[in-house]
Amino acid sequence: MDSVAKMVEQGFKDLKEKGLQRKDIARRCLHSVDSFYKIVNAGRSIPSQSRLDLAKLHPLFGRAIALEGTGYGIFERPDCDMHIQSVMQHVFKEHQEADAAIKPLPRILLDKQKPEDLSPEVTEIIKSAVKEICDDVQWKLEFLTDLETQYKLGIVDSCLLTKAKAACADTQTTLNR
Repeated sequence: MDSVAKMVEQGFKDLKEKGLQRKDIARRCLHSVDSFYKIVNAGRSIPSQSRLDLAKLHPLFGRAIALEGTGYGIFERPDCDMHIQSVMQHVFKEHQEADAAIKPLPRILLDKQKPEDLSPEVTEIIKSAVKEICDDVQWKLEFLTDLETQYKLGIVDSCLLTKAKAACADTQTTLNR
């Protein structure tokens, strides 16, 4: 089973614990239960008409859709101990490493406007910083997912969707001044 199918299957399991069966999810997404079984069992892609509605139900669905659509490893689940305490330790560690990696960038990138301005050493420093940032984001996504899975907090509704709308409203307010 590939990463997308594993995330979708885990999302279904988590929602089942909240009282939502696959048929309820299919009804909400205006899709068939059979199509969801095919995602998990036959490696079929997530139906494009269902993606937004699925993503609104659980962070795992959003990550699976993002992974399927982009292939970016940042959306994959790390393959290690997934106890929430272990995940938190990874979050702290990766945050510190990313922070340390990006601190020299403002000085290094000063007056650099195009690729030709970068020396091979600077390019390697930037690539290293990018890797640390990706690791940091991946673990933070995992932490959000685990909080939702374990504590059923409604993170998608309360944080992920609401904050995006609030940020848009703040931007509109700022631009309209």
